[in-house]
Amino acid sequence: MLAAGKRHSELSGGGFDVIVGSSGGHRDVVIEDGGVRLENGARVDVCGIGVGYSVDRAVEVMTGAGVDHGLVNVGGDLMAVGSRGFAPWRVGVRDPFSKGHVAVADLSDVALTTSGNYETTHVVDPGTGAPPQGLASVTTVAERCVDADALSTAAFVLGPERGAELIEEAGGGYLFVADGGEVLRTDHFSEVRGRA
Repeated sequence: MLAAGKRHSELSGGGFDVIVGSSGGHRDVVIEDGGVRLENGARVDVCGIGVGYSVDRAVEVMTGAGVDHGLVNVGGDLMAVGSRGFAPWRVGVRDPFSKGHVAVADLSDVALTTSGNYETTHVVDPGTGAPPQGLASVTTVAERCVDADALSTAAFVLGPERGAELIEEAGGGYLFVADGGEVLRTDHFSEVRGRA
């Protein structure tokens, strides 16, 4: 999990970071010889990828037991395995400004996660320590849930332009809902009538 966190810290230029309490961020994590060393007073906070990592582990257990189709959902971070009968799994993406959906995604063998501060403030910019401004939510689709988790958090911090570049470079899809309600999305998401 720490290796994935460090990799996403590097990919996002620090927009995502599992290290707190150190000015060096991910550079203060040394992973070698099967062990981890924290330098310069660094502490680990895996909240930004821990749930996604857990979903991936649950999927490994599930598929290892011979289950070819299912949906693993832990607190909204989810992985669609196979299909739902003859169709992909259809998942609604919550509108951060209402109880409805802003879009739907048809998923098969991919993960989906959402980051945002619309219910509680839990995402902070590692560089400033303050909540990011500009986006109400970021939903990301990626091959692994740990990656979708880190990418949605990083994109929420980086904003729509840099966040979109980061997710596209990683081969994922996104749906951004701006603080003003505007929606920016890739073709992984279908609009909901009257909204997106």
